[in-house]
Amino acid sequence: MKRALDPQIIAGGVFVNLPVLNESEIILKLLTDLHQELKDVPHTVCIVDDGSTDGTIDLIEGFARQHGGVELIKRKKEGAGCKRGNALRVAMRWGLEHTEHQHFVEMDGGSSQEP
Repeated sequence: MKRALDPQIIAGGVFVNLPVLNESEIILKLLTDLHQELKDVPHTVCIVDDGSTDGTIDLIEGFARQHGGVELIKRKKEGAGCKRGNALRVAMRWGLEHTEHQHFVEMDGGSSQEP
């Protein structure tokens, strides 16, 4: 059962921090679900891409042109291993500098978390 959003969250806006890497199979569903879930809430989804090579970036850019509310930061992954922590810090810094949202949400681009 879907719960109603708290009026304070609606008033304060939501910043979603979303690191991705090669998520072309799931990114459009995730963005569509987020857009639907937050349709009545001021929000920004900041996606930090660490060098996707599977078309993820093109899909994100297309969605952003159509729906708005999406900021894409492109980075090149340096070295092996997960750099998710660095991507999260980059997005958080961008959100603090460019939005006035009062609520911050961290999600996984692989859709392991429900919107």
